[in-house]
Amino acid sequence: KVTGDFTLHGVTKKVTADVKTQLLEESEKTKPRMKGDLLSVRASFNIKLSDFGIENNVIGKKVADDIQVGLNMVGTNKK
Repeated sequence: KVTGDFTLHGVTKKVTADVKTQLLEESEKTKPRMKGDLLSVRASFNIKLSDFGIENNVIGKKVADDIQVGLNMVGTNKK
């Protein structure tokens, strides 16, 4: 778990996210996409849009107030 500031719609709140990391060592399978060892980071956390001053004005309220924010990124140790 990590905790940090999340800003949306000009409002900043502290959030805690579940984080998973995975190291993929360079191989013939990974080289075509990116050279070097790869580090994958995935995180997700839930927020309430109303906590960030966002009102649900969509017809039929088709957007929930509670939503999940997700992040998926990959980095390499070579250029």
